[in-house]
Amino acid sequence: MLQGLGLKLQRTDPVSLPASRVRAEISGVAEGAWRAGGSNALLNQVFRDSFADLFTATHEARWQRVLTPADLEDPSILAHHVYQELAGPRLIRQQAALQEFSQELLNFWEAVQSLCAWFCGVLRAALANKHIRYDEFTCYWINVDSLVRPERDLYWTVNDPSWSAPVRIEGRPGTALRMPGSEDWFVLETQLSGASAEADQAKACLHYGLLTAAAAGTGSVSMLTFHPEVREKRFAAEEAEPALKVLKPIIGRLAGVSLSPSANVTAPRVAVVEEPASATSTSGEENPIHQAMYKVLASCRLMGANVHVVGQPIAGCAFLRFVLEPAREIPAKKVESLLLDMRVRMELSALPVLMRRGEQVWLDVQRKDRQPVLFSEIRDKILPGDASSRVPIGVDTNGVLRSLDLSNPLHAHVLVAGCDGSGKTEWLRAAIAGLLVANTPETLRLALVDPTGTSFADLKDSPFLYRAPGGSDSVIDTLDSLIAEMENRQRMHQKAHVDDLRQYMDKTGEKRHRIVCVMDEYAVLASTGGGRKSRREIDARIARLGARGRAAGIHMMVATGQINRDVIGGALQANMTCRVVMRTNNAIESRLLLGVSRAEGLLNNGDLLFQDIQDPVRLQAPFLTERERQTIFAGS
Repeated sequence: MLQGLGLKLQRTDPVSLPASRVRAEISGVAEGAWRAGGSNALLNQVFRDSFADLFTATHEARWQRVLTPADLEDPSILAHHVYQELAGPRLIRQQAALQEFSQELLNFWEAVQSLCAWFCGVLRAALANKHIRYDEFTCYWINVDSLVRPERDLYWTVNDPSWSAPVRIEGRPGTALRMPGSEDWFVLETQLSGASAEADQAKACLHYGLLTAAAAGTGSVSMLTFHPEVREKRFAAEEAEPALKVLKPIIGRLAGVSLSPSANVTAPRVAVVEEPASATSTSGEENPIHQAMYKVLASCRLMGANVHVVGQPIAGCAFLRFVLEPAREIPAKKVESLLLDMRVRMELSALPVLMRRGEQVWLDVQRKDRQPVLFSEIRDKILPGDASSRVPIGVDTNGVLRSLDLSNPLHAHVLVAGCDGSGKTEWLRAAIAGLLVANTPETLRLALVDPTGTSFADLKDSPFLYRAPGGSDSVIDTLDSLIAEMENRQRMHQKAHVDDLRQYMDKTGEKRHRIVCVMDEYAVLASTGGGRKSRREIDARIARLGARGRAAGIHMMVATGQINRDVIGGALQANMTCRVVMRTNNAIESRLLLGVSRAEGLLNNGDLLFQDIQDPVRLQAPFLTERERQTIFAGS
């Protein structure tokens, strides 16, 4: 009735929105998908992660372990430490993606040196002012906690009369430093290339809101960027209101609370519930998320691990996510030891998945009323484009479709792995469907390698085919043909004085299709008796395409159900750092693929972890029904 009188009703409980999504949108690129030519995006992430570790008080490579007051006069000591212990190992892992970008790597190294020199200057000033000191006897820095605040989760609630609900932005503003005795903040913004003034203002406003909401302060925020020399941009309190006008439409659209008809967004998949006052006050009419929360808390407390739920539990498609904060005397590892007991008590078919985030623990618990995601639900989010290289991965806990970009060095080649029944082939089909919807035969060709002969049978007459799909006998011929095409395109690029396929088409006006080689059941193809050639010969060809194929517009998506060092090692490990990982048989397989033991707790049927250079992100793959598959594949 009130709405009929023209009055708007607004929810009082806020909708959660990750700060990382806002940052990514400000930069003009969807989270989880980097823009073309994304060496800067990769190096930005290495830069960010390396210095976040450097400034984390509990990290084994923290700056306190390498610097003494005498070392502050020579910043190269710190720069060498950052490279050897933090940045170097990350760059080595991404060497296949970075080998084309020698100048960008030089800029990266200069930026590392600039930041180390700046920070040594900060320490010298703090020592001179006696805000911090160094104990020569214990070799211990004192009072530095008041100087450096590493990245940690902060919360900022934003509201607008035109929204259907307030929005609580949750996340990390970046590594923040606060000069002792001052209300002013310095945020190390890992931006290795320029951005628009409007984007910088919006990003500064985001930092300002998170930091001042946490500290209840009114000081300024200065963003430090490195291009590669250090640059400082100060954002004061009086700039917050005009900057918020730029930021609010982005926040409202991403959170799905904007009532504007032009917003064109769907409501996020976020369940908003409050933490129960008591873990024993259950009833038959309780919200099922509340009931799951009670069981989680009860399982922990019965085993002597006192924890409480922080914020609002989030309902993913296949799981419920609880952010737990153990009591001060309870180590996070204690919660990890309770997973098997929790599985039995809650009658789950899979172990809960645990992720540590600083002093907090993220706990993903199997959802009894799993919500499927159909390809038809996300199809309208796949926009047709000229030579589109975007591939749908899956839907996150906010209902947002994540995509990867094959034209980016991070995502040029994709390894898809998981045990039988986890959804590998279905993911490949949905990925192909996403490419077909966004392309024409003039912009895309598919080279399909399928030893079973059934995975891509609906595409046997498709005009998108580069070669007809075949079994293991054709894998060498297919890869040799792709290598010949790659070398031919490289010669054309050299004559045109361009670096990659997109630049070639922009400069010459000539259309060239992107080629995607999709290979199912790699372990069968590469087995000694499964084809005419040995695994070593197949791996050698994959290595050549992995090293130089992206610039020529040739990419690989390889799936395997066998996960061991013989199969995953070598060419796949070195050239496919982009991973789509379904459920694994055990933690050993998960660590081989992702570096962490987590995938063994996934729930099959497209429940996946996606990883490029960042920490694994849990997503739900869209399911392509048989009817829709026939329609899209046959119509292609």
